[in-house]
Amino acid sequence: MAEVSQDAFDRLAGYWGRAQIMRRHFQDFIDSYGGIKKAVAKGNGLRLETYLSFWMAALFVAVEGFNKLKLKDARVQKLFREHLNDLKQLRHETYHFTVSREKGRKAISAINWVEKLHVALGLFIERHVDIDGIDR
Repeated sequence: MAEVSQDAFDRLAGYWGRAQIMRRHFQDFIDSYGGIKKAVAKGNGLRLETYLSFWMAALFVAVEGFNKLKLKDARVQKLFREHLNDLKQLRHETYHFTVSREKGRKAISAINWVEKLHVALGLFIERHVDIDGIDR
């Protein structure tokens, strides 16, 4: 692993923390309706998609930082490589106007994979930064 300053780890933790906050909003929201299908049936598809896509886009940026810092963790790297293009496309479609969302939907359908990546990255960061203050 490359030599990384504590400031860089702290900054990475902040990006992951933003993703964690959106993940928590997403989870709390679907829990309040008793599941994704019930939330959508009650007319909350846009809110649900907002939490989900903002979480996943923020997670992409956190992993992008992980890669820029040349950090190494086999689990994080494997999970990210499997869906790199899909997650990158989703981030792009979240923050840049596109007429179609077809490519980004592929990442959204991989929510179990995204959850695993989120947890793996959080566990890695936790070995270097105290993340107790981040919304868990």
